[in-house]
Amino acid sequence: SGIVQQLLRFARRSVDARVDLDPAQLAADALRLCETGARRQGVAVERQLTGGLTVHGDPIGLHQVLVNLMLNALQAMPDGGTLRVTVAAHDEQVALVVADTGTGIAAEHLPAVFTTRGADAQKPGTGLGLSVSYGIVQAHQGRIEVASTPGQGATFTVLLPRASAPSGPGNDR
Repeated sequence: SGIVQQLLRFARRSVDARVDLDPAQLAADALRLCETGARRQGVAVERQLTGGLTVHGDPIGLHQVLVNLMLNALQAMPDGGTLRVTVAAHDEQVALVVADTGTGIAAEHLPAVFTTRGADAQKPGTGLGLSVSYGIVQAHQGRIEVASTPGQGATFTVLLPRASAPSGPGNDR
């Protein structure tokens, strides 16, 4: 619990490094890190990255959120499947969606999916990725949602406030 609290405090502090950024570019960069592993395990990657959207945020933290979600999706598809990554406008927000066709998450586990899972010898990693991702998204005044059907996969949706476009050249925020 103490480690998680420290990581969440770190995630909140990192938001101080906010800039206007293109979430489609952020997703493309995260995909570049994960695509080799996806190909190796027979996972097809589909992307629909709408450009021209802007969010105001910490590029390192938000990149980490996307990488965490993609790596979790790949872990859920050890024998292949499809990873779908979407960036799209959603009302006054930007939706970053990572969906997989993997094992899915049982309904009884969904309420606790953003907490640490504890020591589970069946799963690699520390179990902190979703907890830290949740903290980073919350620190950006966003939210992260999950939907899943066991045996059919999971969909994680990050909703972040859209940044207003600057009114002209040289206009600093």
